[in-house]
Amino acid sequence: MEKWEDKWFSPYDANWSVKSDYGPLHMYAFFITTGVIVAIALAAFRLWRRRLPAQEMLIAAVFIVPCGLFGGSFFGKLNASGDDWLNGEGFFKLFAFWEPGMSIHGAILFGTISAFLILYFLRKKRKISLFTYGDCIAPGILISQSVGRWGNFFNHELFGRPLGIYGGVNLPKWLQDNLTYTYNGPSGNVLNGVTLENGQHYVMQPLFLYESVGFLIVYLCIVLIIPGIGKWIGKKPWKVEPNQFQLSWKESWKAPFTFNKDSIDNTYFEIWRNAFYTKVEKSRVNWYEQEKSKITTKNIVAKKWKEGLLLDKANNPHGYKCARAGVQLGAYFLGWNIIRFYVETNRSEEGLFVMHKPELSLALVAITGIVGVIIMIYAQFIGPYLFRTPGYIYEKPYFFTREVLEKDNKIADRKIKNSVVKMSEQLAIEAERKQQAKVQTQMKNQDSKKREVNKSTYVKHPSRRMQIQSKRAKHQNIKTQGLNRKKK
Repeated sequence: MEKWEDKWFSPYDANWSVKSDYGPLHMYAFFITTGVIVAIALAAFRLWRRRLPAQEMLIAAVFIVPCGLFGGSFFGKLNASGDDWLNGEGFFKLFAFWEPGMSIHGAILFGTISAFLILYFLRKKRKISLFTYGDCIAPGILISQSVGRWGNFFNHELFGRPLGIYGGVNLPKWLQDNLTYTYNGPSGNVLNGVTLENGQHYVMQPLFLYESVGFLIVYLCIVLIIPGIGKWIGKKPWKVEPNQFQLSWKESWKAPFTFNKDSIDNTYFEIWRNAFYTKVEKSRVNWYEQEKSKITTKNIVAKKWKEGLLLDKANNPHGYKCARAGVQLGAYFLGWNIIRFYVETNRSEEGLFVMHKPELSLALVAITGIVGVIIMIYAQFIGPYLFRTPGYIYEKPYFFTREVLEKDNKIADRKIKNSVVKMSEQLAIEAERKQQAKVQTQMKNQDSKKREVNKSTYVKHPSRRMQIQSKRAKHQNIKTQGLNRKKK
């Protein structure tokens, strides 16, 4: 890996045909925003394809997107100058995501943590596995990254080592024009096999384009190839159950271009959906519970593993091969970091994930890719037999057992009881308030009645009225005499 710095090259903007701003439209922010919208739309579409509700995902997106933007900005601007970890700015300036300097690793890290925390609690309502959510959400992030990289193009950033002298590179002219930089270092240095001369104009590697195209290819592999491997090499529903499913390849090719829902029942994807991905094997519940009762081993792990094998067999009685929930999530981390590792080897010191530390940067990228491999292995070969629960939705919906239903009923009864207690308390408080208001109203009515009685007595009895008037006059005379004495 060759080490070089951005300061060796200065922009040759005389040839540039694109700008970072067009009036009030900031292109970097435009592509980032578009990418986020596309990612959310693709996640919602994938959930809809699996006939799963998107409400929880959309609620989570309200928190995930800001966390991802703040995380990307924080890691992108941290240590940007190499010596000063805050890059000469205040701490909160690190979160200014609308300014240049974003790290996709920081965005994914913060976004993943927030998504896990939010969906962990929301999933219980719908009984959908976190891995299922991950499979629906993660691939769309690749398209978001692919779109977002064009913001780097308009910003004239994320370029790699020189490819050759301007005009001598096999790239479209519009791309060469916007990737041209002037070398400011000493002549004779060799970078990427190109001998550099001071003052010469060079076309730099379009790393943004490498990433954009690479992410698109990885996305297609994840959503088309990985889910299809088991279908291609394993049993086929139309061969296992020929009386129920009859495949028509002709209708399968026509299905994406027709709106006639009646003609898609015998298509490839619809057969797989009805035979496996949306089918709940309710008839296998009794068999599962009977076989489960025969497990007598005392070893907790061994018992859990045997129960998991039984649960898997009961929910997949025909033994169809498939990519388990979580495999596509792991493939995202693997594929993303394979592309990223190549890009990191061509970036400047300032452009690395951990700026000015190439070895550490590559190590962290490699570790993130290895985490993806671990997730794939766990999701396919370990998780299905150790940590799955009846009634949850994984790559397909699992049936409910009596034990799970009783547990859910107890929880529901407890919630109902608590809500009844709270309602009773609220009603008691409300009744007490009404009683107090009633007492206050009665007291006011009594006072008003007394005033009315006094008033009527004053009007009805003239002698009483005359006594009161004479007393007032006498009191006024005494007061007047006192004032006169004071004046004398």
